[in-house]
This record gives sequence, C-alpha cells and structure tokens, in this order.
Amino acid sequence: FGVGYACAQSPLISTINRIVPREITGAGVGLFMTLFFAGGAAGVAAAVTSIELQQGAAALLPFVPAEAARFSNTFLAAAALIALGILPASRLPADLD
Repeated sequence: FGVGYACAQSPLISTINRIVPREITGAGVGLFMTLFFAGGAAGVAAAVTSIELQQGAAALLPFVPAEAARFSNTFLAAAALIALGILPASRLPADLD
C-alpha cells in the first residue's frame, strides 16, 4: 500500500490545488486527506475481513496453491473493483478548465 500511496498522493494534491479556488484550497486539501485516509483504512479493513472470512475457500484461479487461495481471491476481488473504478473515470473530461 505504501508505494501506491506515494505515487498517487503528489499528483492528486497538485490537482486539488489547481481545481479548488485559492480561498478554500486548505479546506479542499483537508477534505481530500480525510477521505484518502478513511478510504485507506477501510480498504485494509475490507481486505483483512475478506481474507479471514474465506477459511477453507478454494482458489478462483487454477494455478494458485490451496494455502494461498484466500489471499489470491482477495487480490482478484480488489483488482476487479479497481477495474470497475477505472471505467467511469476514463469517461471524465480531460480538460478541467
């Protein structure tokens, strides 16, 4: 999670500073950081819960060993959620001005 956070944080803060009016930039960045940290905590909690709820589950991917099935299934679900998030994001307008 640390590398993704580091790669995403700087461009997102820069975008907020560019989009939000100067008078409320602090509030915009503060709100973003609150949501970013809450989302990060919820994501970790969801991943751990998903792993724990899959006691004895079979792997969804055929090449994954049985002892890694819970982790593989959780990673696969996270990848599917990311793909679902990318689809609507790809339809956003490129010009924000």
